[in-house]
Amino acid sequence: MLIQNRKENRQIVRVSPSSDIPVEMKLLGSSMPASISDYSPKGLGLVLKANWSDSLKESVESCDEVVISFNSQNLYGNLRYGSENSKLKKLGIEFDKKKIVNSSNYDQGAFSWSSITDKKKINEVFDDLSFCKNQMTSFKIGLYNYFGLIDDSTQDNLVASISDSEKIPSSGKLRCIFNLYDCCYSFEANYNKVASRILIQVPNTIIKHLRRETSRVPYEKATHGHFCFDSEMANSFASDILRNSELIDFCESGFCIRPKFENQSLPIGLNLSDLNITSKLVNFRKIETKAKVSNYRYVDGRMAYGFKFKIDQEPYSSIWKDFVLSSRYKTLSFDYADSDHKKIWKLFDRSGYLELKEKNTFKKQIYFTKKTWKKIYQLGNEYSKRITLVKNNDIVAHLQMDRMFPQTWYLHHLAIDPSVLKIISKEIYSVTSDVFSSEKSKYVLTLTETSKKWNQKNYYDFIKGYPEKNHHSLKKFNLYNVYVNKLKKKNSQYVNRNKNKYELKKILRFYELNMDSLAFKAYGFGEDFLLKDFSKELFLKGVFRKRDFIVALYKEKMVGFCQLEMSENGVNILNYFDMAYVFVLENVFEKSEVIQALVSGASDHYLMYKKNVFSLILDTDKSFGPILPGIEYICEDTRWIGVSASSRHYQSYINELYGHILLKREKIRKKINKN
Repeated sequence: MLIQNRKENRQIVRVSPSSDIPVEMKLLGSSMPASISDYSPKGLGLVLKANWSDSLKESVESCDEVVISFNSQNLYGNLRYGSENSKLKKLGIEFDKKKIVNSSNYDQGAFSWSSITDKKKINEVFDDLSFCKNQMTSFKIGLYNYFGLIDDSTQDNLVASISDSEKIPSSGKLRCIFNLYDCCYSFEANYNKVASRILIQVPNTIIKHLRRETSRVPYEKATHGHFCFDSEMANSFASDILRNSELIDFCESGFCIRPKFENQSLPIGLNLSDLNITSKLVNFRKIETKAKVSNYRYVDGRMAYGFKFKIDQEPYSSIWKDFVLSSRYKTLSFDYADSDHKKIWKLFDRSGYLELKEKNTFKKQIYFTKKTWKKIYQLGNEYSKRITLVKNNDIVAHLQMDRMFPQTWYLHHLAIDPSVLKIISKEIYSVTSDVFSSEKSKYVLTLTETSKKWNQKNYYDFIKGYPEKNHHSLKKFNLYNVYVNKLKKKNSQYVNRNKNKYELKKILRFYELNMDSLAFKAYGFGEDFLLKDFSKELFLKGVFRKRDFIVALYKEKMVGFCQLEMSENGVNILNYFDMAYVFVLENVFEKSEVIQALVSGASDHYLMYKKNVFSLILDTDKSFGPILPGIEYICEDTRWIGVSASSRHYQSYINELYGHILLKREKIRKKINKN
């Protein structure tokens, strides 16, 4: 590269450290001592301490990428300029955006954005934006950012008011970014300046971004009003910034602060290895974690810095995540106490959730759930999450989420009181996206009774317009309950027994050929076929989980098999976690007899684990043959599996749907008041 002078024409002013910060610069395999003369979020200036020789100068001029090491961490950058004097000891470094934590990294892939081209939809978005006059909008014109408000909108133009419009050219092209319904939108358009306002031509396309896994929570919405951030760092980058900053917002994986003084700055990529968070949410005890300066943005015209961290230590991890959720969803509760058990069962009764079976059949489940629900709640957010809506000291809405497979969460027990508006399910479902993004989740699975369409309609409407069809799998099954003690077995020509290693390979091959790839991955068949690792993981935490297989044989030839899923008693009141999946291979004449033989073998297997009731899923019609005594038909179920990352798109869709409804209602009220 050519070392040359650089004119000082920066929008972001660099800051000089209060004391010397020694570093080591590495390039082309060699190292040399240096110190930081100034820095900003985008880069830093170095003063070399080594003697400047011709060979060293040649190395610098032929190198572009450098590594700056100090305090056991590295900052990666590119050489951009150097001072031009006799010794040439000053260098300018620009941080390498590919190697630093940056929120734009999450914008990559199929889930990051979608385009809106429908003219009617575009006009609706702009009408809503102009109605929300308190919404700050960012305009990028040339090299500079401006902030303003959309005052009005027409069919052809947006009218925007910008305070410092004197610096803006009379016409040109701009890029506009704004937030609406917790979503980020952007577009490019031509504009004309008229006095202190600019007229922006309505574009043909708007891009809707999903720039983050979860939405930020403004500090004023925090459920606890005191925060303190501190880090005993050996360098002087952030000596006073953490203690003299205001918290702007936060989420599960980080927070954003704004220094009180404009001459304070932080370089992107800086590690804080000993960050302490003190807050009322842990009774003023410290949460210790590591953090990294991930990005910067402008908040009300001033620069603010984002920190990314991950709290692994329990109970702090669950405490922090519950705090974020309770701040984001003020109406919902994420705690579970012994007193909630009876309230949840009463809700199940009022909501019609118990209508699938006779109520007296739930007596044992009431007994089991009291102990089990408390146990899985104590596992923490990594394995289980219970969401409730409390009103007048009573629970009126409920959803349970559990990690059923290594990377798959199961949604169940959605119940809403008939007296509560069904719109509340929107908020409950929105939480799922936040949980999935912060835990080990790639897939989501649920079984829902086909007749209860009120809690499925919005989701199915969303799927119809979702561009990636391979991110969802829908299938109908018939659900049965098998009562082991009542089951009367018949003599059969088919023999059932536990699988051997050769039959296990055939079963795996059957799944590979006959099951869609999304379901195959969601059930964990590709990574932990018998769930040995996952079962051991839960066993160490005191929770039972197991998967096994039995086979049906005719003259020593396998003609069918049964997948047996087992878990702690009482996780689900319909025994969805103790479920048998029956599969009959092709070219079997007596299909119903094979099914009955497998059900009989499954009942013996469940009885070994002291389970008297289990659920049975059949991929066939209701009349598979004579139902044995002890087998009870429950309902037709719809199983849907989705890529959990798409839940962010669903959350965006729901927020937009209901946000527009609420704004439309507000517009009608204002029109009535005017008249």
